[in-house]
Amino acid sequence: MVEKTLVILAAGRGSRFGGLKQLQTFQPQGATLVEYALWDAIQAGFQHFVAIVSADTQEAFQALWARWKLSSRSQCVRQTDEGIPKNWQWIRKKPWGTGQALYAVRMAIHTPFVLINADDFYGAEAYQCTASFFDKNSNEIACVGYPLETTLSPNGSVSRALCTIQNDYVVQMEEYEEIQRCGKTIEGVCGHQKVILDPRQPVSVNFFALRPTVFPFLEKQWERFLQQVTDPAQEEFYLPNAIQAIVREQNMPLQLLKNDNGRWFGMTYASDQARVQRMLFEETQKGHYPRSFF
Repeated sequence: MVEKTLVILAAGRGSRFGGLKQLQTFQPQGATLVEYALWDAIQAGFQHFVAIVSADTQEAFQALWARWKLSSRSQCVRQTDEGIPKNWQWIRKKPWGTGQALYAVRMAIHTPFVLINADDFYGAEAYQCTASFFDKNSNEIACVGYPLETTLSPNGSVSRALCTIQNDYVVQMEEYEEIQRCGKTIEGVCGHQKVILDPRQPVSVNFFALRPTVFPFLEKQWERFLQQVTDPAQEEFYLPNAIQAIVREQNMPLQLLKNDNGRWFGMTYASDQARVQRMLFEETQKGHYPRSFF
């Protein structure tokens, strides 16, 4: 069994949610979604934990490590403006995206690692299958994929990276925006064009199984992104786009770990909280979680 690290994206500002959704708690455990992830990851054999934080979330995550008695094997790393031109920093009001967040934390990771969003619930199966993947594969990387129809919000549109698969490997990840149900179909926008989408197509919801060997290549993608920026106030360095470029340019296969039977849910909008709360009660009633983590 190899050592494994859970890396948590927790620096977002939740503009559509209207607040720091990473810190929202749910009953019956009185816990954040990150704490359900910690429970699942620890059960799957993860030993180390890193949170990518902002000034607004750092203190809460330091308290979380202490509450879970993980302080000796966990840390917080700030998503900073390292390498960004100073004149851009004055006009940028939000983080530079998930790809830059992972780049910012590169010096804190020394084992194979799973990357997750702090405001998403992925289910125990996702952590178990990636732990098994790391134990069986010495150098490959992977993405856990969920069927598109299981990752939508009933309260508005979402963005997702749709995966094209060949022989269980991802050959393309393409970011679609404004995805939502329209009657009996699911529609999304890519390149300003609205299209009907396959409800069973696998999508990435930022659950990647990666290795420290990706960081030199991620750095090159980050430098290339900065050279091509035309709107520094809005453009983002998306991790799926960076991973896809690394896979293509470095001939580094990206395996798809299907989680068709697992359960994903998240919080894009404040009105998603009621649905998340209902599902967490169901998960607890099924015996997947104790009524208290302590």
